[in-house]
Amino acid sequence: MVILIKIVSNLQAQVYIPTIATIGTTPYDVWLLYENGKGTKKDLEKAFYWLSESAKNGNEFVQFDLGEYYQLGIGVEKDEAKAFEYYKKSNENLYNKVLALLYQNDKDTGKDLKKTIYCYNKVAEIAYLLGVWYQSGIEIEKDEVKAFEYYKQSAEKGYNKAQKNLASLYENGEGTKKDLDKAFYWYNKAVENEYEEAQCNLGGCYLFGRGVEKDKDKAFEYYKQSAEKGYIKAQNDLGYLYVKGEIWIV
Repeated sequence: MVILIKIVSNLQAQVYIPTIATIGTTPYDVWLLYENGKGTKKDLEKAFYWLSESAKNGNEFVQFDLGEYYQLGIGVEKDEAKAFEYYKKSNENLYNKVLALLYQNDKDTGKDLKKTIYCYNKVAEIAYLLGVWYQSGIEIEKDEVKAFEYYKQSAEKGYNKAQKNLASLYENGEGTKKDLDKAFYWYNKAVENEYEEAQCNLGGCYLFGRGVEKDKDKAFEYYKQSAEKGYIKAQNDLGYLYVKGEIWIV
């Protein structure tokens, strides 16, 4: 990293603020300097400016970062609508990149496999966030069908939170036809991926026979596992079931 030094009249050194003109680099590089406070004073407003400039090139990872800045209000006023817009752009561009990388890997026997996996996982994460936005209707029109579609895209790539939310949509018939068998399937997938909230949901499936045969022993095990991981709803449900005598300590 280049740090330009100017000798002032009192012979002390002063660090210049980096710009494209002074360091001859990209907007992305300048953003990193301001965000991390390296070579200059940390300044999140200027970091936001240079990140915005970098996003104009259409890089999907930069678009995701910019969406996060808008969502969290980093260096700019919070704007859920703009955050959604950049997450959506990032998702679309990353999805196309994943397809291209998968095709290239197939031709080149695993070339850039780490990059493919990273992009693949990022698509899953962003699709989940878009699903949350459409389901909640924050700053955009609520659309449970689109929420279902994004959750499904994410769940099929192994993202456990999306798997749990997809199961919930199937269980309640929101954005899709009610299907308790599929709800159970996706709750189970989320549990396999170690999501404690889904363990609580799976306990309910076994307790009430939703998509699976009733089994109080398995219900107790899943509620217990979820409660031990600190999930408050599971702790409450487990306590209630003890009081009602639905399950017992052995």
